[in-house]
Amino acid sequence: MSSFLSWVRNTVAITLASAIASGGCIAASLDKKSNCEHSILNESASVNFVAGLPVYVSPKNFIVSTGCQTMWDSKGRITMQIIFSKGKVVQYIEYANNGIAELICKYAEGAALPKTCPNLNTLANGFAVLSDEIENSLPIFDDLRRKTEVHR
Repeated sequence: MSSFLSWVRNTVAITLASAIASGGCIAASLDKKSNCEHSILNESASVNFVAGLPVYVSPKNFIVSTGCQTMWDSKGRITMQIIFSKGKVVQYIEYANNGIAELICKYAEGAALPKTCPNLNTLANGFAVLSDEIENSLPIFDDLRRKTEVHR
């Protein structure tokens, strides 16, 4: 029995080492929330538009060196998150409409990522948002940040 346990332990270690060597990107349906699961869409979020529909981002400008930035779709569902640690991107998560993580990319220094994960330089400054000036000039739209009930 101990040789079997040893084999299992070695197999797990090899699998983890391979995942880390490939950039730690996991492209699978995982029913696991990140440490940012308590992100709430509220009036402090900023806005941008994708395919003519609003997306919301909070915090608006990512200044804090450790934490996360969350994006919601036009229906108030979390779609993506970037997790930062000590000023660097350490994880990126994409969620399906049902709230389950579809893609989890873990970034390790110098690691090459599979094509399904966004380039680290693309994520380094967080999600793009409209400037306050442009946002204030927008025509009135169905803005979830102003509603009392937002779906999570």
